[in-house]
Amino acid sequence: MTPPPMPCDGAPGVVDGRLDWGVKKSFREYITGPTANGKITLSGGATKNANGYRFPHGQGSYDADKGSLDAKFAGAVRFTGHEGALDLKFSDLGIEVNGTEGVLIADVRSKDRTTGKVTTSDAVRLAELTTDSGALEAKDDVITLTDVPAALTADGAKAFGGFYDAGAALDPVGVAVSLDEDATLPGGPGGGDGGSGAGGAGSTGGGSGAVTGGDTTGGGTGSLASTGAGIPGEALIGGAAAMVVTGAAAVFAAARRRTDCSATDGS
Repeated sequence: MTPPPMPCDGAPGVVDGRLDWGVKKSFREYITGPTANGKITLSGGATKNANGYRFPHGQGSYDADKGSLDAKFAGAVRFTGHEGALDLKFSDLGIEVNGTEGVLIADVRSKDRTTGKVTTSDAVRLAELTTDSGALEAKDDVITLTDVPAALTADGAKAFGGFYDAGAALDPVGVAVSLDEDATLPGGPGGGDGGSGAGGAGSTGGGSGAVTGGDTTGGGTGSLASTGAGIPGEALIGGAAAMVVTGAAAVFAAARRRTDCSATDGS
């Protein structure tokens, strides 16, 4: 796990926080449906909530003057299906936001179906984020971002094995981080949506837990074609077959931007 970025001298650091993200609802439904017949497993303190998953223990840096936030979070979510042929894990999630533009980053682990080789790519830029102007202004030493739109990047599309094209909408991202140990984080979306997670929503403890079927809707079909994914049935069948044969495709790591205190001080 890469250490979180350290704040520049005099700049407040992120001392705690959580990131809420469901990845993509139709993908969750597909995994737990009869086609993939898989499961979703949470670990490292990640828990299930009403909108997907919560990743705790935010750490990082914040620059109010520049309107930038760089934070990383604990926990992981793993999707498995097709009797193990599909195996995809996101961990060490983070966000980098500058002004109204940002990116969602994660380490990605995937398994090659043919060779069984496991590939891990660090700091993959999964999605582009768009925030409102002034969204990074702290209130009572807390920064809160709600329902931030997330669009899949080309590298993110590779992580999904070609199920979705670059630009596809992922589940929106929610973030709350505190800049002071005495600050109180908002609760965010709690409860579950029919499945079972590790430790319950809002919990940062516990080990790992399986979520097996809590995200299926519409009679439990779990079909990408029936959940608004925008993929024709023929393409879905071909895509599912390709996943069985080849597994999740390897992704290419993109270097995570880091705040360079010395460079910015000299600008």
